[in-house]
Amino acid sequence: MKITAVEKAKGNRYTVFVDGAYWYILDLEIILKNHLEPGREVDEEQLEELRQQAERRTARERAYYLLGYRDHSCKELYDKLQKSARPEIAAEIVALMQEQGLLDDEKYARKLAAYYLESKKWGSRRVFQELYRRGIDRELIQEALEACAVDPRPQILAIIERKYAAALEDGWKGRQRTAAALVRMGYSYDDINAALAAYGEEE
Repeated sequence: MKITAVEKAKGNRYTVFVDGAYWYILDLEIILKNHLEPGREVDEEQLEELRQQAERRTARERAYYLLGYRDHSCKELYDKLQKSARPEIAAEIVALMQEQGLLDDEKYARKLAAYYLESKKWGSRRVFQELYRRGIDRELIQEALEACAVDPRPQILAIIERKYAAALEDGWKGRQRTAAALVRMGYSYDDINAALAAYGEEE
């Protein structure tokens, strides 16, 4: 087989033709690195290696873009990359991002846990579920929750005073609705009941 043409496509990308037929689009960096030019003989193994180089470069650039937009867990990044790259290439790029210090599940877990606990006022159960959904290891989640621990009962009291004081005036039904809402926020029944009792005493 022979490269018969290398034609500029868009930006730094070039269309490569093999034996007169379209084969692939490659970046200029790959064209120059591999000395690709019309008339060069190539075989299937070389073409496959070039294809992998192109996929690897595209996946790497996408990873930089995604991580520049927001932090990701390793699994989140892998899942996004493997939609357009082979699993082995996605895994390779995830490892590269870890080596470069751009991907760290431990730091990510602590950052998210602090945000959800302190800013969103979620209970630890919901925070655990959200971090687990993002692909973070259970042990790392537990460590993050312990490092960012907040006392849930004063937090529940503040939520009640801000959002559910009127509902509690509706007696038992209001108490049930309030408790159900707090459970959905990730608080335990024990903490909810204690906070409701404390709120009743304050009232």
